[in-house]
Amino acid sequence: MTPPQREVFFKRLYALGTPKASCANRLGCVRLAIHLLLHSEFEAAVAVLAVVCSSMVPVNRASTGRSFLTPLGNEYFLPVRKSNKLTSRSVLCMLLLVAMGGTYLLENPLNSLVALHPRYVWLVERLLEHNIPTYKVAFWMRKFGSLSFKRTWVWANTKRICSLDMGPLFGWEKQGCVQTTTRYVDKAGKRRFVGNSNLKRSQQYTYKFASKIVQMVPLVRQDTMENKIPIKVSPESFMDLFGKMNFGEECKQWDSEADLVRVVQYVRGSKKLNIPREWRELIPKTIPI
Repeated sequence: MTPPQREVFFKRLYALGTPKASCANRLGCVRLAIHLLLHSEFEAAVAVLAVVCSSMVPVNRASTGRSFLTPLGNEYFLPVRKSNKLTSRSVLCMLLLVAMGGTYLLENPLNSLVALHPRYVWLVERLLEHNIPTYKVAFWMRKFGSLSFKRTWVWANTKRICSLDMGPLFGWEKQGCVQTTTRYVDKAGKRRFVGNSNLKRSQQYTYKFASKIVQMVPLVRQDTMENKIPIKVSPESFMDLFGKMNFGEECKQWDSEADLVRVVQYVRGSKKLNIPREWRELIPKTIPI
């Protein structure tokens, strides 16, 4: 990666960490994410995914209904449904990335239940079938210039994430940290706390963290070459293989989790969509809902 390329990659990574960044729950954004992955360099792509954590952390367990036994939570609650959909769409991007020989990093705060989401568990199990392990590391985001302590977890299909762990926090590093919650005692004398403006700001990646990820990329790509999914070479053309694909129960299950039909409708509704003539007969005319 040349210095100009590193700079562009760095700026894009930092932008994706800002609170104003679009998320994969928006139709245009999930389309864009898939487009970027498909147009990335084969066996070289590295992506950081950070599922919105508010629905996944224990502090909101009373309203979300999530636990180790019920990771999907109470899906009658709209924020829970949105979070589950976002997680399933993120796993779809991870699956596509790994299939292309790339590397994903999934980031969430300490004690997040995102890794227990059934679709992510499914991905981990599928990778293990191909002898590709999933690694996990815990570290302090404060080490990378965060305004708060922010103990963080990262999962990935590369062992290089261990370099994110820069050891325990020392006393001098704790100085100047901001509190992300405001504690108070209610009228009944019970201690409570509520998130403040610093909590939202803690979602933003720091330049130091983004720079660390960029520095890891060359080493991560070395691991990618070692942990590739074996590809069986077929004498059939790609179009023939695509034509034999089964758009059955598996697709229905993915759609029920990730609401993919609406994504397809969004893409097909574009006036600028140009499907090559030879592909038009292969793509289903209708999609069962």
